[in-house]
Amino acid sequence: MLIVGAVFLLHWIIFLPSFLAKTEKFYDITVTVAYFVITGLAVYIASDGSSLSLRSIIVAAMVLV
Repeated sequence: MLIVGAVFLLHWIIFLPSFLAKTEKFYDITVTVAYFVITGLAVYIASDGSSLSLRSIIVAAMVLV
């Protein structure tokens, strides 16, 4: 649930300046960065603070590609 809330809040924060400036360039770039950050956060939270397994790293890399 933490990830869902973080994604929702992050996208709204990114959306507001893009909407006011009437441009999608800023939104597209920042949402791409946010996607990478949220994927990394999800992998880190799923690892329970222990070292990341090779499988987790491979799955995250495949999601990002």
